[in-house]
Amino acid sequence: MHKIRQILLFLERGVSQRAIEKEIKTTRKTIALYLQKFQQTGQELTELLKLPDERLEQILGLHKPSVPQDADPRKAHFISQIMYFNKELSRTGVTRLLLWEEYIKEYPSGFQYSRFCDLLQDHMKLNNAVMHFVHTPAKLLEVDFAGDVLHYVDPSTGELIACPVYVAVLPFSGYGYVEALPDAKLPQVVKALNHTINYFGGVPLTVKSDNMRQWVSKSCKYEPVFTDMLEQWANHNNIALLAARPYKPKDKPSVENNVKITYRRIYAALRNQTFHSLSELNKAIKEKLDKHHQLNFQKKTFSRQELFDSQEKALLQPLPESAYSIRHYTKAKVQKHYHVLVGEDGHFYSVP
Repeated sequence: MHKIRQILLFLERGVSQRAIEKEIKTTRKTIALYLQKFQQTGQELTELLKLPDERLEQILGLHKPSVPQDADPRKAHFISQIMYFNKELSRTGVTRLLLWEEYIKEYPSGFQYSRFCDLLQDHMKLNNAVMHFVHTPAKLLEVDFAGDVLHYVDPSTGELIACPVYVAVLPFSGYGYVEALPDAKLPQVVKALNHTINYFGGVPLTVKSDNMRQWVSKSCKYEPVFTDMLEQWANHNNIALLAARPYKPKDKPSVENNVKITYRRIYAALRNQTFHSLSELNKAIKEKLDKHHQLNFQKKTFSRQELFDSQEKALLQPLPESAYSIRHYTKAKVQKHYHVLVGEDGHFYSVP
């Protein structure tokens, strides 16, 4: 509207359209069209200058009357149900098709399925904004467990043994580590962390996980309390511990995405193979993992391995002289026979 008023002012002063084009940076075709519509009103240009913006927009055909939200009763009804739809979609097994079938049964004149999905998607885009993370090389390691387990067959009994799968990734390069564990207890997590930094050939500055009980003994949004063994491991390797906020998986988006990649590049590739030991399973995992690291990023000309080797590996802290070994601490009362019982191995030890 500011430019339109300038054009109108120049026309009222008798300035040529060629000169107006140079001053306003608007084509002569547009200026001529505006002049024609101004002349069709039968009013003097001086009088047109006194009109409000809304009236000038109407003269030029630029005015778009606002449509009230309740003009379409279907849209108003849909908006009234949007909170219910979002809540139901978070429940296990609930799909958009199921919600639409319930919606159309209750409101037969409502939107068809495709339009229903479009409106739902538009609302989700507005309300599900996420923060873009910029990662620094060698600064952070994110760890997590995959939701699904892998299996091997016990050759002596034929039993199918389930193995939780540990996943770790450096967000800057996407270079990761995956290992199947005998169980998900803290000693196995610490062992996997040792294997992770050995695989990388260095130690990042920080490591982050969610509030799993192996990681955090007392969860808190601001000051979580980490388990003693984990703190010992961190101090031994000169690495800081971090924990995501409770129920906030997007605080560690890189490892969440790497779990999906693990499903596609490792789980899917091994789905038809049978393994007879944990070491055999992990050997196959490592082969698929190395192959994944060699693949180029989508729409890029380099791989995770190349990015890690060229920009991140040299910035990692050096590995400690010796790997962290688990230490157990216990308190025991000295008995009358000047011995203490150590519950870890069930033996008596004499004391002075």
